[in-house]
Amino acid sequence: MWNKIQYALIYSWVKVHALLPMWALYILSDILYVLVYKVVRYRVKVVRQNMKASFPDKSDTELRRLEREFYHHFADYVVETIKLAHISLEELQRRAFLKNPELVDTLMEKGHTCFILLMGHYGNWEWFSGSTSRFKDSRIYQIYRPLNNQAFDRLFFNLRTKFGSFGIKKQDTVRDVITLKKDKTRCVVIFIADQTPSRNNLHYWTNFLNQDSSILTGPERLARKLDLPVIFLDTKQVKRGYYTIDMKLVTETPKETPENWITEQYARLMEKCILRNPSGWLWTHKRWKHMKTNENFQLSTFNFQPDKRLAVVILNWNGRALMEEFLPSVVACTPGEWADVIVADNGSTDDSIEMLKTKFPTVGIIRLDKNYGFAEGYNQALKHIGHEYTVLLNSDVEVTPGWLDAPIAALDADKTIAGVQPKIRAQRNKEYFEYAGAAGGYMDRYGYPYCRGRVLHVVEKDAGQYDTPADLLWATGACLFVRTATYKEVGGLDAGFFAHQEEIDLCWRLRSRGYRLVCTPSSVVYHVGGATLNVESPRKTFLNFRNNLLMLYKNLPEKDLKHVMHARFWLDYIAAAKFLLTGHYPNARAVYEARKAFHELKPSYEPVRRENLAKTKLSGIPELRKGSLILAFYLQGKKRFTEL
Repeated sequence: MWNKIQYALIYSWVKVHALLPMWALYILSDILYVLVYKVVRYRVKVVRQNMKASFPDKSDTELRRLEREFYHHFADYVVETIKLAHISLEELQRRAFLKNPELVDTLMEKGHTCFILLMGHYGNWEWFSGSTSRFKDSRIYQIYRPLNNQAFDRLFFNLRTKFGSFGIKKQDTVRDVITLKKDKTRCVVIFIADQTPSRNNLHYWTNFLNQDSSILTGPERLARKLDLPVIFLDTKQVKRGYYTIDMKLVTETPKETPENWITEQYARLMEKCILRNPSGWLWTHKRWKHMKTNENFQLSTFNFQPDKRLAVVILNWNGRALMEEFLPSVVACTPGEWADVIVADNGSTDDSIEMLKTKFPTVGIIRLDKNYGFAEGYNQALKHIGHEYTVLLNSDVEVTPGWLDAPIAALDADKTIAGVQPKIRAQRNKEYFEYAGAAGGYMDRYGYPYCRGRVLHVVEKDAGQYDTPADLLWATGACLFVRTATYKEVGGLDAGFFAHQEEIDLCWRLRSRGYRLVCTPSSVVYHVGGATLNVESPRKTFLNFRNNLLMLYKNLPEKDLKHVMHARFWLDYIAAAKFLLTGHYPNARAVYEARKAFHELKPSYEPVRRENLAKTKLSGIPELRKGSLILAFYLQGKKRFTEL
């Protein structure tokens, strides 16, 4: 109901202002420019950073001039978009003039029925749905990403489709375009493809505006798959409120082009369009938030040998003290004849590497160019690992003699086992289980993880009560044995998580696809835990809450998603209230920020969710608790795994 009321208020406001003539709207635009640029300073830092990197040869004076010109144009874009609520098709086509629509008509006469039009966030892209209505007897489809705010999403959808075009949600693109092609529907499909791809779609890199840039490859893949002609919409601003669009044929036969050729042509045409008049592009977008991975690495002190089955990979970031304390046990208890010990350095700035070369000459080193975080750091390291099995081992883990035997035996015995963990005890209190792993992990339906030996904050003493091997939902990332090929097959750890619960997400994917995760308690290791972030760290609170919500969204079946997310809304804010009442104000805010970040990231995870659900083989996961762990713990007093 609130969304409907909000939409009614917003639309009424837009409709009233749309009645104004353009000259009056441009007066409002001048006022808006001052508010947005001078007062609010909306994304000024982002714009400034983007422009400086894109035009390294320009002086500060020139860059500030471009910056002002952009914000003037941005304000114009806002009022021009408002005008869509009250403008005739004839006027719109004069102001966004399509110079050569006959290009599409000619191609249709050759037998083509469906086309891909590529453009960017340049000029006023919201006006082009009207201008493209000049195509004869053709439907216009626009690919769009739904906005989080339902009222604004409805508003923009209605404005964009006012003149007879149709919207296709980004996640439905492939299915809908295939249907259009199959049905021989005469249509053009518009892609605005100049923004940064999601982290999971960084497939093609090129130099764009003097920077290493990843370019969306989705339009090319679709064009090549369905053999759809590709056209670029080259936009120019003639004067204030007037644009021309020149259609340039990129290719009529995409299947005959080399891989990534179409994407590269788009990048070059888009770049030329921007350089002609930079102020017309949307500089507020965080276009270069993802950096190209430096594939150059350095392996020192050893060479990989094909006959070695196992790689013990330890991720390090400024952890000299931890490695000096714990690496001796790893080296001593890892048979060199069939296993390699490798440190993957996450761009350390201390003297970790020098220490390794001096004190541990048999340890291999993979040097990464920066700190990728726990998740992506391991992904980058495993690109250079060809061993049959890999152990992801934290730098604060003490291992024991024979620690490799039982996990490797389990992997050898059953090909469906993709991951194994040993029994994890606390290194600082060795009679007790360690919080983040214990004797194997499980989870309730609302996303709360627990272990054999640890339920919420209650950690048990190890008295042999969990010495039986068991199937798990998740195995701890502190010491995780994996099949290297299977790890890569399912996409590894989610880089977007950075740290915390990334192993649970990985294991959930593995389990849902039919693989097993097990604990072999005859193998024992000791983990410090909390060495990266303190338990009470607001940063840790943020990552745990945000990542847990992302994990649920990625993996929950459709029938459970709505109920679980509704319940989590209340449970999360109860947790925030508890932080407030106990004086942990930064942690309370961290919960709020985590939920906000989740909703911002959610659209980019829609393709990931679809992939996970499509590859799911188990209708139900036995290790996923159907009830609520919170209710069992606080209302029923069940504080041990055996009581659940």
